[in-house]
Amino acid sequence: MSVKNITDKILSDAKEKSAEILAAAKQEAETLVNSKVREASSQEALLIKKAKEEAEAKKSRILQNAELRVRNEKLSAKHEVIEKTFDYALENLKNLNGTEFISFLKNAIKAYKITGEGLLRVNPGRAQLITLQVLSDLTRLTGAHLNLGEPLSGNVDGFIVEQRGIQINCTFESIIESLKEDLIFDVTKILFE
Repeated sequence: MSVKNITDKILSDAKEKSAEILAAAKQEAETLVNSKVREASSQEALLIKKAKEEAEAKKSRILQNAELRVRNEKLSAKHEVIEKTFDYALENLKNLNGTEFISFLKNAIKAYKITGEGLLRVNPGRAQLITLQVLSDLTRLTGAHLNLGEPLSGNVDGFIVEQRGIQINCTFESIIESLKEDLIFDVTKILFE
């Protein structure tokens, strides 16, 4: 065998080996590229899934917050209507005419079972209604011996009875406030059902 043949054989074997190595490298590169593409695709799917989940969670929070705001606004509006209803009732009480006020006074003193000596305080606008005849009627109906006391201040309406250091407050504001807790459920039911 000649040197040329050996050299050709070595070159031929080297080319074959080079082609094999190149083919293997190309195969490995293709496998690596495909693996990275699959990995990227998998991460893309995970990122998309995570983004969708975050978007759904954010959407849910936004909807819940909106529902809470709407509920709070409804409650606020209902509360305002209820307050206006009680204000309206108070105004109606303040607008009682003389006969209605005297009737209210007699019924309230009877209902509170007020008896004995005491002072009856009304606002200055109602004082002229409390005649000797009205006081006599109260004594006859209830056993309460009341004299007209110092007038109530400001625009307070209704009456207060003072006996032995105790005040029985029947001002309209006081009556509305005391009934508010008991009646709020019924008023809500009537107004909003």
